[in-house]
Amino acid sequence: MAALTLGMLLSNACKKPTGSPAAGGSAAPGLAAARAGFATTLIKQESEDEAAPAPPQGVFNLISYTSPAGKLPAYLSPDPGDGKKHPLVIWLTGGFSNSISEIAWEDDIPVENDQSASAYRKAGLAMMYPSLRGGNDNPGFKEGLYGEVDDVLAAAAHAAALPWVDPSRIYLGGHSTGGTLALLVAAAAPEGRFRAVISFGPADETAGYGQENVPFDVHNAKERRLRAPVEFLNGISSPTLVIEGEEGNKDSIDRLRKRNRNPKLGFVTAKGQGHFSVLGPTNGLLAAKILGDKGPACNIRLTEAEIQAACSKAKEANTHPAGDIREDYAPFGVVFYYTPKPKADPDTELRKALAAELPGIPVVPSFKDAPEPPFVMLTEEKAPLNNYPVPDAGYFKSSGRGMSDDDIKGIQATEIATIAVLVTPADGVWKRANSFNRVVHAFATSTGAFIWDSATRECFHRDAWKKTRIDDWGSAEIADLRSQVTIHNYPRDDGSGHMRAITLGMEKFALPDVAIEQFTAFDRNQCGNLINIFCQTIAADPVLKDPAHFPVSIDKLIPPNLRDYYRASLKEKAEGKAVIAVVKGTPDEGDTDNAQVALDFRHGEGATDDERRSSLLARMWGSSDAIVAVKHDGEIEKASAAAKLKLAAMKETFRKGLEPGAHLLVKGGFPRDDEGKEWMWVEVLKWSDGDVLSGVLQNDPFYIKDLKAGASVSVKLDEAFDYLLENADGSTEGNKTGELMEKQQKAKEEDKKK
Repeated sequence: MAALTLGMLLSNACKKPTGSPAAGGSAAPGLAAARAGFATTLIKQESEDEAAPAPPQGVFNLISYTSPAGKLPAYLSPDPGDGKKHPLVIWLTGGFSNSISEIAWEDDIPVENDQSASAYRKAGLAMMYPSLRGGNDNPGFKEGLYGEVDDVLAAAAHAAALPWVDPSRIYLGGHSTGGTLALLVAAAAPEGRFRAVISFGPADETAGYGQENVPFDVHNAKERRLRAPVEFLNGISSPTLVIEGEEGNKDSIDRLRKRNRNPKLGFVTAKGQGHFSVLGPTNGLLAAKILGDKGPACNIRLTEAEIQAACSKAKEANTHPAGDIREDYAPFGVVFYYTPKPKADPDTELRKALAAELPGIPVVPSFKDAPEPPFVMLTEEKAPLNNYPVPDAGYFKSSGRGMSDDDIKGIQATEIATIAVLVTPADGVWKRANSFNRVVHAFATSTGAFIWDSATRECFHRDAWKKTRIDDWGSAEIADLRSQVTIHNYPRDDGSGHMRAITLGMEKFALPDVAIEQFTAFDRNQCGNLINIFCQTIAADPVLKDPAHFPVSIDKLIPPNLRDYYRASLKEKAEGKAVIAVVKGTPDEGDTDNAQVALDFRHGEGATDDERRSSLLARMWGSSDAIVAVKHDGEIEKASAAAKLKLAAMKETFRKGLEPGAHLLVKGGFPRDDEGKEWMWVEVLKWSDGDVLSGVLQNDPFYIKDLKAGASVSVKLDEAFDYLLENADGSTEGNKTGELMEKQQKAKEEDKKK
């Protein structure tokens, strides 16, 4: 679509009074009426227990407003004191905490994941961030976007009564769950309360977040309906714009758009953008437009082209600065646990090991006593271990290295934790880190300790430490980083079905951790190998000469043995090299405090991040696409029907989440440019209530010009031809039709030979 909605919406539907809305106002039809007399029932009572942090002086005031739940805190911009009436933006952040936090004023947030909405404040607009019932240390319990609607309406009434706020120019915005709540508030608000409403990435119904995330019974039709924006779109009286990235929560936006009959609502799905990347740049655009929105009716105009341009500019601006990316110093910390006591005096044994491997390095009891690096800080904590607790037994299934069940059980009763941290300048880090690995092993051997690497979050038996950290380092000065660093892969929480990867452990070498912010599980190995190659490349040369065009090449790896290892991964037509962009990292919850960079695939071919990533990975690692012409005979059709039944039975398992590392592909037929269908595999990222399986095309078509690998496509369950489930352990299920086709193809080849 060309000129986007909000301009048309605001010119056609924004006929609002210029004065203050009448107290109480006239309730919009729909949600307000449907809620009348209803009392929600919560199946779990959840609340936070942490006071709202104090904001920086002069940025926000911490105030309270009165809602039906009681007095609730909010951040509010200070009164400008100029005697004028000012517009104000009420912002609802995402997540389920109902709390307000430092995100309201944090400045060092990458624009591609800027959930702060600080663009409005930085443009000079007044802002209000209300906390909600059950959040922070507030009264009440979280109600899963029911009573929270009343809280936001109360916050808006509070703002409208402020002498310095223009009550006819109050804007409501929100992102993710905050966007869902914004739509519900808009559907229940008195006419004229909000000048306009902006909802980023909402769900069409709150129950879609899953029972694990909401406190009401998602199977109760009444509870579910009264929290479903899709049911009450006609009751929205304010001009409202719903925005999402195409690679974000697109399915919900499509369902909202399909059901909408209200001319005051507009929708845009920004191509090539995600649930988070569309947010910051678009808020920046809207901030400038709100400042100019001064007439009797809203005059904001926003086009999709503007959003795309702003997002592209933000991505370019997010490119990492050129230069040396090392930190000045590297911390290398380990914690030693025992079963339950050390076999020898820890202080004596550590000093002995240091004298053998790192002579002359001082040992200090705390960082405040430390000299200039290098030095080793040695301290201990006696049980109960509050600062350095032993991970629970379940953690060792993924992060225990060489430890038996008895070892895991034994250290749960450790009576002491010994903590040792090497701090070294970046210059000389490789030699000292290698030596410290040996110190750690010698200490663990003499004291009977087990070793927790605080950077990689792994726990080692001393024999496993020797094999991994010492023997696998190799003979080169620079380590084979696969033995020293780990990569954490996990699903993104944006509803897109994508994954994120981040290294753990680069801080030990004064280097930033490295992320790929978005990929599919099918690409996990290739993305992991690319991260490893990049890490090895910056280990050898940490100076980024042109971060926007950073070359990675298997043939230039150090140490040389890595070249043979990665060459073995290459498929047909692989180049073994690529040009990527290095951008500023976007720290996620659970990441370490280390600096971060991320790898960007902007130099791949395609219109979306998925297409560009698929293109670039195929260029580097090669691909094995092939066209096979076979007849769908009775045996194959029978196998397809059986596959469809098995696929249908996987729905709930898939929607709850496959085990990490597993992924599901479905084979669908796509109309060819000439005639017939081309059957291709699609990695499934989302499975809708209506049994539409949405995901990413996994190969380039032969007969469809406008489709390419990485394209966002969908397959209806009843039109699926087969499935392939690849489990985390490498085993597979499904693709029985493929086996039959292969058999048929071999028979054809045999016939030709005859």
